[in-house]
Amino acid sequence: MIDKLIKKIEELLNSEISSYKMAKDSGVPYSLISDYRNGKRKIENITLQVANKLIKYTEELKMRNYGCC
Repeated sequence: MIDKLIKKIEELLNSEISSYKMAKDSGVPYSLISDYRNGKRKIENITLQVANKLIKYTEELKMRNYGCC
């Protein structure tokens, strides 16, 4: 299960969404997103709080893209 969550976060970080927009919409500081994207921090060491925010953000994006709810 953790591997699936890490994969979702990796997909988000590798997406075309700008770090600024991701930070603004998810509530995760820009500097953290930038560090994960640039390899300065390992995703495997992500805090639960940050992981939770990014997973919630991926779910919001999914709902927007598929017109759900």
